[in-house]
Amino acid sequence: MESIRCPALLIGGSDDVFCPPYLVKEMADAIAGARFDEFEDAGHDLHRSAAGRFGATVNEWLSLH
Repeated sequence: MESIRCPALLIGGSDDVFCPPYLVKEMADAIAGARFDEFEDAGHDLHRSAAGRFGATVNEWLSLH
């Protein structure tokens, strides 16, 4: 992932069985300057199950980039 040279936001849900947060964090750690957020009590559908927090996190991150 060294070829990724743009800001990156990776979000994982603590209850995601398809892509567990430790894997999402591992991906974020491999991307220079990436940000990783873990949403407690959210699964793979965190954009729906934690829609308010998801939207706020993405909007805040976009406002910085």
